[in-house]
Amino acid sequence: MVKSYKKIVMMIVMVSGSLLASCQPSPTQGEQFCIKLIVSKRPLDFESPWLTLNENVENYYATLVAKNRVVTTADAVRDHALIEAQVFGSTSKTPVTVEWVDYEANLASIVLPDSFNKNRLVPISLFDETPRLPKLIKAKNIQETTEVFLTFLKAEVKQTDISQLSYTHLIFETAQKGHGTAEPIVEDGQLVGIAVSQNDSAVTAIPSSIISHFLEDDFTKEKYRGFGKLGVFGMSLSDPLKLQQLGLPEDTSGNLVTRVLANSSADGFLKENDIITEIAGKEVNKDGQVKDSRWGRLHFSAVLEQYYGGDKVEVSILRDKKSMEIEIPLKQFSSNQGIFHVVDSTGETNYRILGGLVLQELSLGFLKTFGDRWGNVAPLNLLYLYGNNLEFGYTSKRRIFLNKVFADAGNRGYEEIKYQLIKSVNNQPVSTLADIDIAIKNPKILDGKPYLTFEMDDGSGQIVIDHAKLAEIDERIRKNYNLP
Repeated sequence: MVKSYKKIVMMIVMVSGSLLASCQPSPTQGEQFCIKLIVSKRPLDFESPWLTLNENVENYYATLVAKNRVVTTADAVRDHALIEAQVFGSTSKTPVTVEWVDYEANLASIVLPDSFNKNRLVPISLFDETPRLPKLIKAKNIQETTEVFLTFLKAEVKQTDISQLSYTHLIFETAQKGHGTAEPIVEDGQLVGIAVSQNDSAVTAIPSSIISHFLEDDFTKEKYRGFGKLGVFGMSLSDPLKLQQLGLPEDTSGNLVTRVLANSSADGFLKENDIITEIAGKEVNKDGQVKDSRWGRLHFSAVLEQYYGGDKVEVSILRDKKSMEIEIPLKQFSSNQGIFHVVDSTGETNYRILGGLVLQELSLGFLKTFGDRWGNVAPLNLLYLYGNNLEFGYTSKRRIFLNKVFADAGNRGYEEIKYQLIKSVNNQPVSTLADIDIAIKNPKILDGKPYLTFEMDDGSGQIVIDHAKLAEIDERIRKNYNLP
């Protein structure tokens, strides 16, 4: 089953060996475009969200794309307490300000002070062709000037489904390690992409097309539009038997819509069993692909990366064997439109502590507290929901789960309960922390006394806390466990 927000990656093969050169658009002009960021971070502890983890300092690259503006990754600035900029080869550090962050695109814009002009930095332009010999820029160590660290030979299009990538990415195959900290990748003095991560055999990078889309947006809170997505599940028409079932001729091309997500851009415009035959003037083939001038065949969802939230896209479909033209207004895409907080921005603290019960909204950040193998060892009931996150449609609703219980005389017998989904509080359905705030104001009366009741989603029972003693219990727990 193919999703319209299918993730696409480009594979680029590395030349064996490396090539050394100055990090300048033109070596004879001494023009520099990359700097170092020293980022002091205080990340949240999602297992105990009232805490921050120990402060750590990480180094990243940033690339000058306009006067006094550099671009880096959102990962670089996430959870930052302080960011300082430094020219390679210098010991001087300058505090800088984050202008805007898009955690979906994994990009951030940072403003440099005017005093940084003394370093004679020159912006780099963005590459808009198919790379031939792209080069990854890197310093041997933090004090040395930057050099071309890797050179890559050719690009070929590959498609894969990588859940942590929201948009088209480049992949550069290499056996060399230690990359993925926002190093610029350049060709002919232009920016091809920014490295974001590395696995055993490849460096993943954000391509210039995504960077350009980000930089051309309006970095104003109410005006930033981000990227648009359709929000449909689909499948190819390459199977003749499927076409026969639909009563369509064998030469029919397009992508079969198998589901439209509630509240998505496509909701109210597309229907199940519609066939998307063309999008933004590009014909969709039997495999759901369109022809791209740079990369060949890509999944049709890549076309939408040219659009912003609020833009309209023309879609041609077959519905009940009849051709139709539909104009669909695109909504800004967010991974957080499911029941999970998938992209947690800096400073999010989604929890409540009531009667010793630690209640949180579902988040990927919490699942990752189970370590590198979280996908195998995190609680199965939470993993199931994460795997089916968008199956619930685009929604502002979440799911509440009980992380743990701080043992106290007021909650005796419940201290071993953890990782349970909460269906309701005082018989009132809850899906957000705001719902809980409302529900606790209306305690349930049992034997003439007010109680808080927390009903489990799996039907295993409920937790009952004496409402009249809630403030006393909370204060005791706060002191005993040194809580804020």
